[in-house]
Amino acid sequence: MTGSLTHAEYLGIRRFGVLDGLRALAIILVFTAHLRGDLWPALHGATGVTLFFVLSGYLITTLLLREEDRHGSVDFRSFYVRRTFRIYPMFLGTIALYCVLILGLGMDADRRSLWVENLPYIVWFPEHLPYVRSTDAYPPFSGAWSIGIEEKFYLVWPVLGFLLLARWKAARVPVLAAVAAGSSLTGFVPDLVFLAPYQHLAFGAIAAVLLHRERSYAAVAVLGRPPVLAAVAAVVLVLQFATGTAVYIYGDLYGVHGAVIALLVAGLVTTRSPRVGWLSSRPMAFLAAISYTFYLVHGFFLNAVEMVVPEAWGRLGSLLCAALGFGLAVHGSWIVHRWYEEPMRRYGVALARRMEARRAVPAEVPAPREPVAV
Repeated sequence: MTGSLTHAEYLGIRRFGVLDGLRALAIILVFTAHLRGDLWPALHGATGVTLFFVLSGYLITTLLLREEDRHGSVDFRSFYVRRTFRIYPMFLGTIALYCVLILGLGMDADRRSLWVENLPYIVWFPEHLPYVRSTDAYPPFSGAWSIGIEEKFYLVWPVLGFLLLARWKAARVPVLAAVAAGSSLTGFVPDLVFLAPYQHLAFGAIAAVLLHRERSYAAVAVLGRPPVLAAVAAVVLVLQFATGTAVYIYGDLYGVHGAVIALLVAGLVTTRSPRVGWLSSRPMAFLAAISYTFYLVHGFFLNAVEMVVPEAWGRLGSLLCAALGFGLAVHGSWIVHRWYEEPMRRYGVALARRMEARRAVPAEVPAPREPVAV
């Protein structure tokens, strides 16, 4: 059976396995963006971050919408506890590791002053590292800028969309569209370009809202029909590989690329086509599970390999670095994920559940006092 899922079937999905595949592809793209040599620029790996943004906007909004349906409102304290333990243990741990390597062991001495200069911004405004820097050189851990974008989205969107707009749910899509439009305009202002990625988060969130509403679901779920989904995927591939750097943050097609990816996401989560089953395969699910750790730490493994393999080996050396670096990064990320990231995430989930349970237990009503004889 092909075509699109019904709205009830869509609401019944508890895990979107196909999106694991997109997350895995995103992390592979990001990895290629950091490889040396002339083999990799044509892949435009930096756009893997665009994929992450769209996925985050869609998944977080879907989570909030379904919680609102179940309980009538969103438990913001529990949400922020879960997000905090999902993001910050690994993020702060990576920052600490950079401090040990750069400040303690004296590695990357040429950029030590840049690291020290940007250290006050890295937790709350890591966008400063690549986009508001004082020199042409990138400070260490510049890739943390995307964490800053996501943490602000997680902070603001739940309050805006599910507290301030709780009684005006119809306004969610117009508000998100306004955010996307305003964000896209900042891409043409050099000092504000770091705000441009919010349009991708907004595109993902719009897809989530439209799919959640029964009255708009049918129109959007057309994207899940195999011929339509194939056409959207083809457009994504053309934008990815045939438009050069136009899909980068400073490019003219940066916003269009994210919007089409959001259409692809909507199609993948509503399709019945068996041809997308490979996205839910075990290797893809594994890469998706370790993707956050991999994103943060793969540079350490890749740099170690590139210190050993001479750059003079050319393309053969570049391929060798890619293979060894990826293999080491996957194994290292899995170890860190299993013994550090995942336990911290589970602790956050357990803490949030305890908070929710306490909230659900009604306060004890004091027993009425016996009348006192006068």
